[in-house]
Amino acid sequence: MDTFIDADRRYNSGLFHLIRQSPSDSEVDEVAPTLKISDAVLKPIINGLYYPDSPYEFSEMPADVLGQVYERFLGKVITLKAGVAEIEMKPEVKKAGGVYYTPSYIVRYLVDATVGADLAASQITDISGKGKSAGAPYRVVDPACGSGSFLIEVYQTLLDWYLAQYVAAEKTYSKGKGATIYKSDGGWRLRIAERKRILLDHIYGVDIDPQAVEVTKLSLLLKVLEGENSDEIARQMDLFTDRVLPDLGNNIQCGNSLIGEEYNSLYPADMLDPEARYTINTFDWEKKFPKVFQSGGFDAVVGNPPYFSIDKTWGAGDHKANALKTLYPKIHADKTDIYYYFLAKGVDITQGSLGFIVSRAFLEAVKAEKVRSYLSANSGVVEVFDFQNFAVFDGVGITTAMVLLSKRERPRKTRVVKVPGAIEPVDRTEKFLAKSEKLVRFTVPRTSLSSKPWRLSNSDISAMYARIDKAGHPLSRICKLGQGMQTGLNSVFGKKDRAAVNKMGALPEQVRHRARNTDIQRFHIVERDELLLYLEGEPEFNSLPTGVKKYLRSQQSELEKRAAFKRGNCEWWRYTWPLQRELYDRPRIICPYLAKENRFAIDADFKFLGLTDTTVIFPTDHKEDLRYICAILNSRLLNFRFKGIGKLKSNGIREYFDNSVSQLPIRRISWKDRRDVEIHDRIAALYTSLAAALANLTKPTAATVARDLRSQISRAETELNELVCELYGFTVAELDDAEAAVT
Repeated sequence: MDTFIDADRRYNSGLFHLIRQSPSDSEVDEVAPTLKISDAVLKPIINGLYYPDSPYEFSEMPADVLGQVYERFLGKVITLKAGVAEIEMKPEVKKAGGVYYTPSYIVRYLVDATVGADLAASQITDISGKGKSAGAPYRVVDPACGSGSFLIEVYQTLLDWYLAQYVAAEKTYSKGKGATIYKSDGGWRLRIAERKRILLDHIYGVDIDPQAVEVTKLSLLLKVLEGENSDEIARQMDLFTDRVLPDLGNNIQCGNSLIGEEYNSLYPADMLDPEARYTINTFDWEKKFPKVFQSGGFDAVVGNPPYFSIDKTWGAGDHKANALKTLYPKIHADKTDIYYYFLAKGVDITQGSLGFIVSRAFLEAVKAEKVRSYLSANSGVVEVFDFQNFAVFDGVGITTAMVLLSKRERPRKTRVVKVPGAIEPVDRTEKFLAKSEKLVRFTVPRTSLSSKPWRLSNSDISAMYARIDKAGHPLSRICKLGQGMQTGLNSVFGKKDRAAVNKMGALPEQVRHRARNTDIQRFHIVERDELLLYLEGEPEFNSLPTGVKKYLRSQQSELEKRAAFKRGNCEWWRYTWPLQRELYDRPRIICPYLAKENRFAIDADFKFLGLTDTTVIFPTDHKEDLRYICAILNSRLLNFRFKGIGKLKSNGIREYFDNSVSQLPIRRISWKDRRDVEIHDRIAALYTSLAAALANLTKPTAATVARDLRSQISRAETELNELVCELYGFTVAELDDAEAAVT
């Protein structure tokens, strides 16, 4: 025990939390003094950290390596089950998909673009807060600091900057009582006292997880002593009386970065149990960091905030979700992601810059309309770095983007960087991201960034998109679009083969083939032996065949659990939402919700039924043949156009939701123009030819027949694309160039 007391006296900072030696210390640990641990337990643990028992030389490891190790465990808890300790993922982390360590080259890029840029334009007195003309010290915060990787990089950047400034004025800073640098065998170094001051003056962090807070503190404290040996520490300690390590309790704090004390007025004490209130862990920024906000807020905000769907992770009606809805009315929308609120909070707490890596979904998602509006109205969008299909986080199906914002400036043009493919391991450096010509770089006017989706394209591509749009009319003005039907319980109505429906005596008009996402191809729908009971045309339950009634009654208890039935929106034996049922008596176009390219096909006689994973396009009063419209939707030109409309997900997949597909421009026919009519009729005929050939190609056939079919398909596709380009006023060569420029 004496050894630990001595270590606490020497190092402080919570590494050896015992009773504080000074009444002025902010924390008192009442548990540690009562612990009785024998040397027999401690000795092998401690020996295991040193040579020869340990295979690791910890003194050679950078501080952030331990942070990376610890972060692997931040999302886990130890539970006891039947007397056995088990490590399990925290429920909220499991739902969100895990905790992921931000790659170092991403951290360095964001820190360079924010803190590095600020330092490059500053003097020591501007940053330190010292000197007659200096204001408050330059302060940086990570509002979801995790294991502290961003703060460690910020700290290192500041250490390097200060050292360079001091060395440049060596005579001023290397001598006397106030010396900040000293000469060692390896060159000039910052004194420990100065490293402590820099840490306390400049670095701040918040995280809701107390484990994360402790890991961040540990990582930063290791950084204070990085490269020092015990002799040098002892020599420098003679020069000052306080302990070697600083107390970071006021800088790195535990709390909910998004929910402050206003929460308590929303949920008085009698409305929530103590455990629920404890997990909220409200955090008042201005009270916790009073000096920061007395001077206007933080100078930079950096980090990788969590991203997960609030509704999916917490569940509808959760008190935390309700709090965010009330506290952030300018951000909240149905099915918002948690990082939307972090973006808004980051803008609110900074007076300078912000650099985040987040899911790229906010760039294009309809539900992100409010957050885009908030960012563009309350900050300058300096840069959007869109990784597109490149997975920054290995093994995670999330596409990401870095966003740089500023409260100090509103640039007239926003820098845009796009990654056209993968980034090779050797190129995963901040210098590659900043300068490589392999990346697509351009600017967009500030006025183009509003509440509408941020469709980021260079001027040439944007001009081509505009030409395509001008040549046609939005699909929504020609057809009615909507989602496929909702059964409310696919396991009851679907997943039937022909033998099953025949056994229950279902009539032909009471059965449809399920058109799944993967079944819907360009020009045709693959027919599989998966059938759906479709009973929406029946007037009443008793009109159903006996076998069908018997089957449904066996499932009645499950069907009555559906929310729509409980609300009175459907009868127990029907679909919950047979959307646009009255329009299914005519041919219609269907497409999958998710696809890498345009895939539209016509269901002419209601043979197929698409559910919630499909978009349905119904003809209205247009004169154009539905085959003509569907063929144009499948053309290269409109496939190219949709890349500037559809929300990009991972692996090159885009969302083909009705609100996106509806924007595709359809060239209307001038029926008095003979060439227009000729092209219209030929395109309709090509649809018929391609639909038949592609369907036949999916069937078992001889190699020579398959070869002939592919040749026929190729010729028809070429002719179709030439005709579509002619209709819209383009050449195929122009389309070739545009496709090469867009990924």
